[in-house]
Amino acid sequence: MLNIQNKMLQPSYDVVIVGGGQAGLCISHYLQKAGISHVVLEKETELTHSWRRKRWDNFALVTPNWQCLLPELLTKGKTLMAL
Repeated sequence: MLNIQNKMLQPSYDVVIVGGGQAGLCISHYLQKAGISHVVLEKETELTHSWRRKRWDNFALVTPNWQCLLPELLTKGKTLMAL
């Protein structure tokens, strides 16, 4: 009986997303909008850890800013603003 109770207490998700980077957060956003249960698993202590902590002084993108944004975010100059 205890085994059945333990299984009932464990959360259940339709989708498991491994990694809380840009791609993981994007898919999480669209799954949430679609009403699909999911969880994002990230090995670091914060989401987007690489964006915040791993920087290269000479790194530059050659793509427009809008291609590098998370869903439903707009840019105003260099500042990201949520809708």
